Parts: sequence; structure tokens; C-alpha cells
Amino acid sequence: MWGAAGWGLAATLPTWGYGYGYTYENPYYTYAAPVVETQPAYDYSQPIVINTYNTPTADASATAEPAQPAPTAEETAGYQFFDQARTAFTKGDYKSALKLDEQAIQQIPSDPILHEFGALCLFALGEYDRAAGVLNALLAVAPGMDWTTMSGMYSDVDAYTKQLRALESFCKQNPQDAAAQFVLAYHYLVTGQNDPAIKLLQRVTAAQPKDLVAKRLLDALSPPETATASTPAPAAAPDAQAAAAPTTDLVGNWRAERDGDVFELTIDEQGQFTWKATPKGKTTITLSGNVLASADTLVLESQDQGSMVGNVSAGGPDKFQFVSTGGPPNDQGLAFERVKT
Repeated sequence: MWGAAGWGLAATLPTWGYGYGYTYENPYYTYAAPVVETQPAYDYSQPIVINTYNTPTADASATAEPAQPAPTAEETAGYQFFDQARTAFTKGDYKSALKLDEQAIQQIPSDPILHEFGALCLFALGEYDRAAGVLNALLAVAPGMDWTTMSGMYSDVDAYTKQLRALESFCKQNPQDAAAQFVLAYHYLVTGQNDPAIKLLQRVTAAQPKDLVAKRLLDALSPPETATASTPAPAAAPDAQAAAAPTTDLVGNWRAERDGDVFELTIDEQGQFTWKATPKGKTTITLSGNVLASADTLVLESQDQGSMVGNVSAGGPDKFQFVSTGGPPNDQGLAFERVKT
């Protein structure tokens, strides 16, 4: 059901130590906690730890896709709460829908759609500050819904339109409210209105410089600079191209450095990995799990910290480049070299 729209961000960067020289901070988190006597359903001060369940193309080279385990009792209970939440939502009972969704999140905190649905409930209730807190933590690590998915939440699309108009009116009356502007930019992106979304994100980043998610979204939406025209080189013959294409066997021990951060990756023949990231001056982050790989995609799935997905390009038998999906356009990624023993 998760739309996986192309405008979103899709890497659990902070929890894997893969970053861009900044520490994540949710500028809207103080608004994210429900004003109730009980504890919040989730701590949105950090990016949501999710499972993305990405599946590479059929030419997987590291290992076959593992079979999905049977749902646990917690998952079964959680999705029952979510079904009830969706029913309440379609009836327009957004408060009950939110309460039921929070119960689902407590059972299944790693499912991104539950968090995004909660933000939709808050949007419907007009609680834009809290919605921004949830969405910022979500979009730091995952793509958002597409319009087909979001519209399917409503029994009547006119109800969504009225709620969107209410948010637009609120933003006009409160042009300095970065949280509301961020939520409106998100909804414009879901509905495919990129140009007004860009304008809103420009306002958000100016008013709220700590919102690095908005900045990354804006960078991803900004058109690339026009390249200088040049005479293309003649295409190589197919046989020559095939012969020149480097290949890399990912099984082995790998090491990369960037801006003082050190990354160590070990992949064994059974399709298991160990990832160690040591940010400069900080404690080492160690994760392990299953590897999924294709000719140009690498997915590292950790039970504790969700999945990190990246594009890979071979540099020969002892080198490859890894660029995390969803990063800014200028991200050069990590240049891994084989550690020979």
C-alpha cells in the first residue's frame, strides 16, 4: 500500500552513520507529541526506524530474497488496530482514527505507512504542527505516499480537498509558520504540484534553517544546472563496451573513508553483512543482517535499524562506489576498497 513516490527520501542515514556532515534534528518535534496524559506513541525526535522491504531486480547476485516470516502476535494486533483506524477515517472520525493508529504504531513501529497515516489524521484535524513533526521524521528516511494511495484513504475526495483548502488558508494567514508550510509542501508533492511545493520549501528553509529534510527535498526538486554543450564521443562497439565494463564480487571485507568517517563492510557467501560506521570522534555503529543485491542496487536489511538502499557501481575486482538512495544530487557516496588479508 505504500506509494513510494519518487520525491521522497529513502535511506536510514543517521542510524547507519551515513550522513552529509550534519546531525539530524527534528525542528517540529516539540509539537509532535500528542497532548494527552499517556506517553506519545513514538519518539519523533529522531528519524523513524523502518523496514522498507525493497526488492532488487531478478539478477540478484548476493543472495535470493529471504522468505518473509509469519506475522507476530504484535503485528497481527497492530494491523487490526490499523484496519479499525482506516474505517474510522473514512467515516470522518479522525480523532478515533488517530487514537487507533497510535495503538497500531505501538505494536508495529517500523511500518512507515502507519506513521504517515497518523500525519494524515493530524492534517485532517488541522493539527499542522504535530503533523509536521511526524512527517519530518518520516521523510528523513522514507519516500511519501503517492496520490493514488492517499486518495484511497478517503471515501470522498471532496473531503480531502476541503482539508487542503483549509491548510492553504491557514498558511496564507500564518506565512511565518514553517511547520504548516512544510505540511502543505508535502501535500503538494503528493498531488504532483512540484512548482508550488518548491516555493514553499524555499520559505521553510529560510524560516527554519534546522529543517534539513526540507533542504534535501528542495535540493532534489531543484533542476540540475544545464551542462555545456559538447560534441559527443563516438560510441564504442558493443563488444568493446562489454569488455570494458568492470565487475565486482561483493563478497569480502571492504573499507571506505569520507571526511574523517570510517566505514567497514563485510559480506559473506551466505548473504549476510556486518556494517561498522565510525563517525569522526563518535562511537562506532555496528549493524548486521541480510544482503540483497542486483547489478546496480545494494540493499542492507537490519532488523534493528530497517533497510539502507543504495546504487552501486563497480570499479573493478577490488573497488565499488556506494551512493545511498534519496541523498542530495551532489552526494558522491562512499568509495569502498577491498581489504586484503
